[in-house]
Amino acid sequence: MKKKKAAAICIVTGLILAFLYVWHGHCGYELDTDETINQNETEQSSEMEADDRDSDYQLKNIDMTQKEADSAKKNVFTIAERCREIYEKEAAGQECSVELTEKAVHQMADLLASSGYPVTCGEYDYNMQNYKEVNQCLKHAKKGQHVQTEFYAINTGGVFFYYHLEFRDESLLVTSSSAFFNTDGKLCLNVLEKIKVYQWEYTDKGWLIWEKAKSRNQEMDMHVFYRVLPLDQRCRALAKTCILPISYFCNNLFSVNWDENDRSRISFNDLFDVLYAMEHGTYPSEDQYAGGVPGDVFESLIQRYFSISTGELRKEAGYRAGSEKYPWVEINGYHHSPMLKPIPEVVKCVENANGTITMYVEAILLEDGTDCAFRHKVTIRKKKDGTWKYVSNEVKEQEVKEVLNYQPRCPVD
Repeated sequence: MKKKKAAAICIVTGLILAFLYVWHGHCGYELDTDETINQNETEQSSEMEADDRDSDYQLKNIDMTQKEADSAKKNVFTIAERCREIYEKEAAGQECSVELTEKAVHQMADLLASSGYPVTCGEYDYNMQNYKEVNQCLKHAKKGQHVQTEFYAINTGGVFFYYHLEFRDESLLVTSSSAFFNTDGKLCLNVLEKIKVYQWEYTDKGWLIWEKAKSRNQEMDMHVFYRVLPLDQRCRALAKTCILPISYFCNNLFSVNWDENDRSRISFNDLFDVLYAMEHGTYPSEDQYAGGVPGDVFESLIQRYFSISTGELRKEAGYRAGSEKYPWVEINGYHHSPMLKPIPEVVKCVENANGTITMYVEAILLEDGTDCAFRHKVTIRKKKDGTWKYVSNEVKEQEVKEVLNYQPRCPVD
């Protein structure tokens, strides 16, 4: 009797559990279905967003008509042929890769400008000639108007460029062609393409910047920069002589605050290289100064550009009385490979009452697509013979630290 009663209880209990399981399972099934549908929708949405993001990194090529292709090729070949005489004179004797001087590039640009071409130099040291129509077009484009324009460029590598820009609903289509002369003097087409750029900007300073596709990293940077609005020629001249040769390459002259009352933060030992290159046209080598730079060589060069006493310089640059040398380390590849390469641009010059000149400098950073990554003010004291001495640098150091990764090559005790 007890066994039958126990069996009955088990059966009833089983039926109740089965009912609860089915009921819970049924409710759970509906809930799981909703969650699964939402999850699938989320996954599909994520996949679509991922695809969109990935597509941003791809070049958006657009099929050209035969007329567009012929026109782009003809235009770049025409300007190259016009410059052939200057090019061949400059490239004579050079084999394989040609390296033109800035002077020759500017001569070719001036020649094209005399015929009305809007033309610029690819080295950021030259004002675009016949720029007004290009500037006007870009102003209209910023307002969303459907406009188009074109311009040309030449670089020191001996490559000629043609760009046709078409703006539609704030998007930019770029048809471009480039050409070069081969070793036999034959004109060859290098690039012929039409793309829809990832994004573009025309800055208040007059820089036209576009990103062909979204840049994955610094090594795969896709930005294109051209200055359209002209810079004051005096600003360009001062930049060329006093700022660009030093720049931000393996030294900290323009990335820290200092003046003639306190120059303790300047790494003169690292600065020696760039000042040496300004004087001699090439960087010093380890063979020249193994074990350090002789005191008279180091001091005469630094004091050429700074009003600093020998005693102060020896203190700041770690002069070794025993060897009568200053510590120094040659620039090697690993010193500059992690550093971005901002390009300093002098945008304003001011004559001060005490006879000094203050230059307002803004650093262009190609990899970030910006015409001003940080600002600083450099003051110099210029003499009638054309020589000058650096007086001070004023900068927001935190802005610089976010861009540069300067590390002294030659720490001084």
